[in-house]
Amino acid sequence: MVKSLRNSDNPRVINVNSEGHRFGNVKINDLGFNKRLYSGLRSYGASKTAQLHCMYILKDILVKDNITINSMHPGAVRSNIGSHSGRLYNFYMNNVLKFFLKDPKISANALYYLGVSPDMLGVSGNFYNLTNKEIPAPHGQKSNFSVEVYNKSCELTEVGGYGDK
Repeated sequence: MVKSLRNSDNPRVINVNSEGHRFGNVKINDLGFNKRLYSGLRSYGASKTAQLHCMYILKDILVKDNITINSMHPGAVRSNIGSHSGRLYNFYMNNVLKFFLKDPKISANALYYLGVSPDMLGVSGNFYNLTNKEIPAPHGQKSNFSVEVYNKSCELTEVGGYGDK
């Protein structure tokens, strides 16, 4: 993947993330929710938080190849995501959120902007709600923990970790 990106003009990576990262933190020693109460929303939040942490490290890795990486919340769009997240989420979705859901084209336009706009040239390591830059929740901000999450992800996917040759 990196080789193909290196050969591109102004290569950019965009992680589709979520404001849902605000609902769950990563617990390196309990990724399977064996030691704490599981909920779909918390699990989803933890996965999106982990994705943010990995983005920060990938930013540092990819910078030498002039590849940028950002994360983006696509907005509340009409889809079936989260439909298996439990009664509380389904109640919220069916009684509150569904009235505010937007056409997926809005998200597509935001992804397009982040991917090709000259305004985004060289911009890397940020979180966007559509095209608005936002500060992630405190547990989703870059820290020493980001390296730990990235290395755990590499271990689980059997690829080299941060600092490996």
